[in-house]
Amino acid sequence: RNPHSVLLFDEMEKAHPDVLNTLLQLLDDGLLTDGQGRTVSFCNTVVIFTSNIGSQRILDMEQHDKDISDSSSSSLTLAVTNELSQYLKPEFINRLDEIVAFAPLGPTELSNICDNIIASTVERAREEQNLMITVLPSVRDQIMQQSSATSHNLGARPLRRAVTCWIDDVVSQAVVEGTIQKGDCVTLDYNGTLMVVSDTLKGGTPLEISVRGVAVS
Repeated sequence: RNPHSVLLFDEMEKAHPDVLNTLLQLLDDGLLTDGQGRTVSFCNTVVIFTSNIGSQRILDMEQHDKDISDSSSSSLTLAVTNELSQYLKPEFINRLDEIVAFAPLGPTELSNICDNIIASTVERAREEQNLMITVLPSVRDQIMQQSSATSHNLGARPLRRAVTCWIDDVVSQAVVEGTIQKGDCVTLDYNGTLMVVSDTLKGGTPLEISVRGVAVS
């Protein structure tokens, strides 16, 4: 039905060996036959596998001060390929057109991701609750600081959790309590405590909010 397509297998190392054996036919001939003899063509399909195989090896290389900032570096690719050979059969690896190894996210990448997540969160609040939220740099800095200890090893997920903690949960709490109403312009600031300033607040008095029930300091 959709001959030109992208087929993504996420975390393929978790697949049963029988599945990987079945995929050999797909990667070699571009065809796959089911138990009833029906054949499906994948000739116009781009097949992508993602995997965490080699991730610990990459972190170990970085800790030994090796320059792996460039994902295309030969040392990085070689290390990952060697790790793959311990999990995958040679005939499977030989059918892959290219192996792309990604270096750990650096400060610049994490900063850009943080900005994108915050922007997406603000836009979602505008579309779903008609809230105009402004996140000041002081809050953004706290989000980066909270997630910095784990983001380097775990990727961008700690950033997402920190944004949820500092923005989504706080705004949701204020909406439920009636502190913030739909259509409000809301500003999030941090000065030892997370401050929420909204049109609803009488006299513009900031509302002090705790993050996940723990006062921020």
